[in-house]
Amino acid sequence: MGVAGVETLNHRYALDVHSGAQKPSLRRGWILEPKLETGGGNCAVEVLLSPLDEAENEKMQESWEPIRNETAQLQVEREMALVPEAKYVRGADLRKASFVRVYYIPALRIPAKDSGTLAHGLEEHLLNWPRVSNIARVFGDDVAEDLQSLFLRMDEVGESSVRGIRSAVYGKAGTGNTEFGKGEDLSVNGTYDNRKQKVVKYQPYTVEVVEEQMEVDRDRSTRERLEMKWLGPTRLLLLQEEFNSRSLSQLPATLQALLQSQNRCQLVTCRLTLFYEYWSSEEVLRDLLPHDIMVPGPFERFGHVAFLNLSYKQLKFRHLIAQVTLDKHQPVVRSVVLKQELRSAKAYAVRLEVLAGTSSLVTTVRENGYQFRVDFGSVIWDSRHKEDRKRLVDLLSKSDIVCDVFAGPGVLAIPAGAKARRIFANEVSSTGYRYLAHNVSTNELTSKVEVFNVNTRQFLENLFDSERPLPITQVVMTYPTALHDLLDFFVGAFSRTSWELPSLPKVHVYGFSNAVDPIEHLSQKIENVLGERPQRMDIVRVAEVAPGDWMLRASFTIPDQVGFR
Repeated sequence: MGVAGVETLNHRYALDVHSGAQKPSLRRGWILEPKLETGGGNCAVEVLLSPLDEAENEKMQESWEPIRNETAQLQVEREMALVPEAKYVRGADLRKASFVRVYYIPALRIPAKDSGTLAHGLEEHLLNWPRVSNIARVFGDDVAEDLQSLFLRMDEVGESSVRGIRSAVYGKAGTGNTEFGKGEDLSVNGTYDNRKQKVVKYQPYTVEVVEEQMEVDRDRSTRERLEMKWLGPTRLLLLQEEFNSRSLSQLPATLQALLQSQNRCQLVTCRLTLFYEYWSSEEVLRDLLPHDIMVPGPFERFGHVAFLNLSYKQLKFRHLIAQVTLDKHQPVVRSVVLKQELRSAKAYAVRLEVLAGTSSLVTTVRENGYQFRVDFGSVIWDSRHKEDRKRLVDLLSKSDIVCDVFAGPGVLAIPAGAKARRIFANEVSSTGYRYLAHNVSTNELTSKVEVFNVNTRQFLENLFDSERPLPITQVVMTYPTALHDLLDFFVGAFSRTSWELPSLPKVHVYGFSNAVDPIEHLSQKIENVLGERPQRMDIVRVAEVAPGDWMLRASFTIPDQVGFR
């Protein structure tokens, strides 16, 4: 069949043109190149990576040296820094036109009413490309009723009139004219609704007919060809790309039989144009990133915020990766963020860098059947705790009174409040406290969950007042540095004369360990703080945050000889 009309395109062919690949690829297909406005020459299409230079990367790394050296006296209140302050962040400038690929595809023009049946019967011969429908609609395939009635009276129309009608319907070089057709116009990158006069659905590809004079109807008159196509609506069945170079006699017997037996079945050549929107983020990044840089794996998403997990080598291209991620997952994703954790034995910090999209990190998150309004710029949300939070709630009884020292947006306090007798929840960040109060109210638990906004040690002192302590049965401290900063509060914190419960509270505290035996390592840390190792201590591996580096939770009842003075 050959490629028709390519002389009208300003193009070059991508790599691997003879690779015989059966699927679309950025390394094959015709690449459209825009002409310069002056001079008449061609300009190569380039993609601007817009990476940060090495000096800026080094500067960012240096800003964290105080934490690495354990010289910074981080306070719990300084949980998170949000960078930058801009309302909208542009990740990288991409020349999206450089991702346009054009393929010339054979197709069968068939009656619309038969398209489903024929598509099923010819499935093995169809294009079958990802995200491309085998049944295509092009401009003019749905004939208007008045135009259809005209073609039913073809004997009354002269040959010259037939040619005029054909020119009006198809225009020049296969383009359409909206005056005579009422179907969907897919000659632009979008689906057009003639009733609303606006684009209602974005298309990642377009299909256009570029050649119609095929062997099978070469001997037919213009009247016969026009009459054959305009007795009713038609559709295109896109065939395998390899058939494009075959003559009619070289096509599979099934297709030959169909073309010869069906009066209204015609073989045409189509131009299939795949735009930037067609390609997946993995395909785009594989084309953009250097060969020695791996394409990032899946990201976490909470609400409209996507959290990237990048290696050190990928950091240089983080703005590029973020922009592609944003482009490919809008509108579900509206912010792309790089989350960096830096921790030491006595310090823990999280830094969020907004790489692309809106810098507003206020969103809604659903977990374990509850809804939370969260500002990721003011609180730490750790998805690695999700399953463990559920396990903790399952351990509670209806009679428990729980103290949640680092409540955040209430992700533990709220489900715990639905089960336990009473919850005292504290959030040190003033912004986080407002969202905590909002979430408690939204989930209708204000009668069971009481919220506070004070320093963590002051919060514990208020609850466990030596003269009138509240009957707390469970204490949860999810912040990783609490083991070093707060666990010592319970040493000698209780008086036998004022404490009325049969046992001291049960404490749930989190920590990190990269030791060969992390459970023993965490046990030793707790023993060093309390001066004695609690009996019946249950330690759970919550998540492996890095190879050989574990986040763990230790649960134990405070020993009498430790808690009482």
